Amino acid sequence: MSALEETLHLLSLESRGAERKVFISLVLTLILPSLAFGFIGLISMLRNTAFPPALLLLIGALALIVAAGGFLLLRQTYRTGTARLRATIARQAEHILAAERQRVMLQSIGAACHHVGQPATVLRAHLQHLRRHADHDERERLEACATAADTLAEVLQRLREVTEYRTVPDVAYTQADGRPDATHIIDIG
Repeated sequence: MSALEETLHLLSLESRGAERKVFISLVLTLILPSLAFGFIGLISMLRNTAFPPALLLLIGALALIVAAGGFLLLRQTYRTGTARLRATIARQAEHILAAERQRVMLQSIGAACHHVGQPATVLRAHLQHLRRHADHDERERLEACATAADTLAEVLQRLREVTEYRTVPDVAYTQADGRPDATHIIDIG
């Protein structure tokens, strides 16, 4: 059973035996017409008044029809309500899971930026020092390295500013037949 299914079961009315309780209540409701019929018959015997049997049967039948209709209506209402409750719980669980995925991804991006940013800062500082003491040819190569380090620092800064995790297709990758690859990268604007 998945975590979502387990959560739905724990929150469902079934786990609390509600359907069984509703069924017992409704069965007892069906018994009431018989009790009413018996009570009317007992009263008529004690008072020595005779209710016509057809009237007693009619009252009992009407009470039984009303109780059966109530039984069916309550049972359908319970099932409809339970289905709606399950759908609501499932939607809320999906929203919670999506929010948790967002939170975890943003924390992971922040941690990665922190851990990559520290060595990048050291590289930039050393490159700056080396450029000051290098001859012309070395200075050009070090300048290219510094530009790459600056680009890395800019990308890390944009990643730190991400507030919503979403991906976009990476158009830089193509398959052998020329179609775009299904590779997605984080959208950093």
